[in-house]
Amino acid sequence: MLKDEGKKLPERVSVFSPVINQLNTSASEYLRTERDPMLVGATAPVPYFDEPAKIDPLISPIYGDFTGFPPLFINCGSEEVKYDSSAILNNLCEKAGVDVQWHVWQDLFHVFILFDMPETDLAVKQIGEFFKAGVKFD
Repeated sequence: MLKDEGKKLPERVSVFSPVINQLNTSASEYLRTERDPMLVGATAPVPYFDEPAKIDPLISPIYGDFTGFPPLFINCGSEEVKYDSSAILNNLCEKAGVDVQWHVWQDLFHVFILFDMPETDLAVKQIGEFFKAGVKFD
């Protein structure tokens, strides 16, 4: 919306376990449902919008144009149902020429960052460094 309105975009963006399609139809929504304790059975459309199937990037960012998007840092767990959303977002941004980093946290689940554990501390530190200096992580 900011881009369409000609407004200034943020200098950097960091997302964790992004939702890019309100219909939840990607393979990981089904294949990882038993492995992700945060979103078990989360294949139904997200109930935030009256028309979740509407082709609108403000509802489902998968339909957006990421050309000119600021540097993006994507985090997700390898076991989460939103894994494919992260992969697709990474791919869309790469194709649009966005400076994008995608970090997959092995053996972790959707929004693990909400829990007090060593990986959370490291993730928060990396996000902070991304915002401070644009550091890239493996």
